[in-house]
Parts: sequence; C-alpha cells; structure tokens
Amino acid sequence: MTGSVDAWGTVQVPAGSFEALRMHVRGEGEFGISVAGETIILRQVIDQYTWIAPRVGTVANIQMISVLPVGDTALLETVVSSVMFLQSFFRARGRPSPR
Repeated sequence: MTGSVDAWGTVQVPAGSFEALRMHVRGEGEFGISVAGETIILRQVIDQYTWIAPRVGTVANIQMISVLPVGDTALLETVVSSVMFLQSFFRARGRPSPR
C-alpha cells in the first residue's frame, strides 16, 4: 500500500466549507479462494481519497475497491464504492476558538 498527501484546498461538504489536506492511498494484492475444490486467484485494488481538516478531522472520504479474477474464469470484476461526507459540525461551548 502506498499513500501521499497530494493536495491542499477548500472542500465543500454538507457541514460547510473546510480547508483540508487530501490524502491518496492505493493498494493492491492477490489472494485465493476455494470454490467447489478449485482455487480461484483474485486481484484486489483499493483506491481511496480522504480530506482531513485541521481541528475537525476527516470531512470527506471516497473509496473504490475492485476485485478482478486472474486467469481463465467465468467470474466478473466486482467494484464496491463508498462515499462519506461530514453532515454537521459544531465547536463545543466554553472552548476557545483555535488561532
């Protein structure tokens, strides 16, 4: 798996606008499963972007996971995607605002 901070900027989500770092993580590998006495090799690829705002944390995350059959098989590629956006955010009362 590899990762890097690849951008800084403003991201707009339902909770508001935030200055945030964008982190990109990518990983891939192969694994085997046994089906009816036969081992099938699958290749998994994960591609994820996360936006992280100072004093807030993660404000957005987009992830795609692909599972592809390796070799001669009738299996099809499977793709799973997830999207998360911060819906609301408020600062606790009595705490000083960050400077």
